[in-house]
Amino acid sequence: GVTVAAWEDSQGGVWWSVVDAATGRIHRAPTLANASAVSPRCVPCGPNLHIYYAIPSLRRIDLISVNPEAPSAAVAPSILIDDIDSTRTFYDAVPTGRPGTPSVIVWREHGSTSLRFGYVDSSGVLGSPATGHPSVFTHAAAMIATSTLAIAFLDVDGGNGDSIYLAYVSTGGTGELVIADGGDSVTPIVAPDLLSTYASTLVTRIALAAAGTMAWVAWEESAVEPSERFCALQGVDQ
Repeated sequence: GVTVAAWEDSQGGVWWSVVDAATGRIHRAPTLANASAVSPRCVPCGPNLHIYYAIPSLRRIDLISVNPEAPSAAVAPSILIDDIDSTRTFYDAVPTGRPGTPSVIVWREHGSTSLRFGYVDSSGVLGSPATGHPSVFTHAAAMIATSTLAIAFLDVDGGNGDSIYLAYVSTGGTGELVIADGGDSVTPIVAPDLLSTYASTLVTRIALAAAGTMAWVAWEESAVEPSERFCALQGVDQ
């Protein structure tokens, strides 16, 4: 099948390509997406393959949408988000299995300690009732300045019974794992509930996954000595 790849290149910026995983055929040779971009993510979304990347100076997350039925077709980037923090361009995105198979994305809001999260429609726009998804929700997370973040999604019923998990480090250095209902075209996303906390010291990265009734979060701690760095793993049954 068709595979997309995106990376931060030694030449600068984010680059991307499209290949056939079975035959090795190159549908698109490595191409510069944006010379100022960072942090690319490749996520399936509906029938398309999305590439997201942040442009700090513009406070944006842009996307490139590749149609696997026409992988060599010319495509142009579009603006997905225009309020990501310009100095802490932390965001994360994962696929879902709910109707329309949108992706779900979270990012740090510019100029605040809040985060925003919601769905991305396969057409390349943020979710809204018009696209069959709830609108984006702003969560007053009170994140510390250096907090990264992560998101995970659990398919339950294709509607409000689905679960959105978020992890971040709040003011005071406490790692927080929260859960929100999935919402639907008539039910908005509401404020998430706290599931668990973690007494962090200097978290530099967070990994998050959900399966069954369990959510798993890994907190990567930094230290002056590389040999003293470690990961703390939490499993929480909701």
